[in-house]
Amino acid sequence: TGNSTGNSPGNESSTPGLNCSEVTGMPEPGQAAECFPCPAGWFKNFTGPGECQRCPDADSWSGVASGNISECQCNAGFSGPNGGTCTECPLGTFKLASGPHRCEPCPSA
Repeated sequence: TGNSTGNSPGNESSTPGLNCSEVTGMPEPGQAAECFPCPAGWFKNFTGPGECQRCPDADSWSGVASGNISECQCNAGFSGPNGGTCTECPLGTFKLASGPHRCEPCPSA
C-alpha cells in the first residue's frame, strides 16, 4: 500500500530507495535495513539518499529496481516513447506488448 504522501509506495518507515547508495535503490552489502529496491512502476535515477519516482504516465510501467526513466514503458494498448507520454491506440488499431512500439492497424475481417 502507498503512504499518505504519495511520494513512494510502502509505509512511512520503510520508503523504497530512501538512504540507498545504489542508483536503483538496492542496498549495498552491509547497508541499513531501510533500503529497499524501487518497486515496479517506480525508478530511481541517481546515486545517494532519495525516494523512488513514479513512472511519469499512468499508462506506463517499469520493472522492479529500475534505474532510469527510460525503463518506464507504455503498456499494451498504448504507444509512446519509453519514459514519455503514452497515448491510447486509436480506434481500429492495437498493440499487444509493452514498449515504444507503434499501434498497428487491425487486420481486415
